[in-house]
Formats: sequence, structure tokens, C-alpha cells
Amino acid sequence: MSQCPYGVQVESAIAPVLDKLKSSVDFRLNFIGSVEGNEPQSMHGPTEVAGDIAQLCTAKIAPEHLMNLVSCQNEDPANVATNWEACAAKAQIDVSA
Repeated sequence: MSQCPYGVQVESAIAPVLDKLKSSVDFRLNFIGSVEGNEPQSMHGPTEVAGDIAQLCTAKIAPEHLMNLVSCQNEDPANVATNWEACAAKAQIDVSA
């Protein structure tokens, strides 16, 4: 859902709240998608799939930095397929992981 205009709006609005409440909130980011053959599919196409994968990987390897990555990607949602690397570096996430 990394390119969903409504999802981006909600994430951008909730990010500062989550930052203040920290571990007091059990926040989970969910995605809508499917698999056709061996290929993941998303409502907004392959670029959204790439952005979703970056966010899912971050949730797995650096969950404490997830919303920093998401907030950065949300500044330019049209380019989530390529901006994830710069956003990961900005959020201090090990890109090689």
C-alpha cells in the first residue's frame, strides 16, 4: 500500500503520534496484495510492490525504524520503488540487510 494515496495520508498523519507514544501503541502496518503465479501483485502496480517489499523488509530487520522509512518514502510516493534505499540510509537502516 506504499502508493495508496489514502494510506500515505494516514501514515503521514499518524507517524508523529506514534513517535510520541512509542511502545505504548501496538502499531502494525498491513498491506493489500495478491500473488499471481510467483509474482506479487498490488493495486497500484509493480512499483508499489517494490515499495511494499522495502517496507516489509524494514519491518522484519529494523522494526524500530519502519515509520522513519515510511515517512521518508511518503514524501515522494510516486518513486517508492527507487527511493527506499536513500530513505533507508536516512533512517539509519542497514541497506545491505
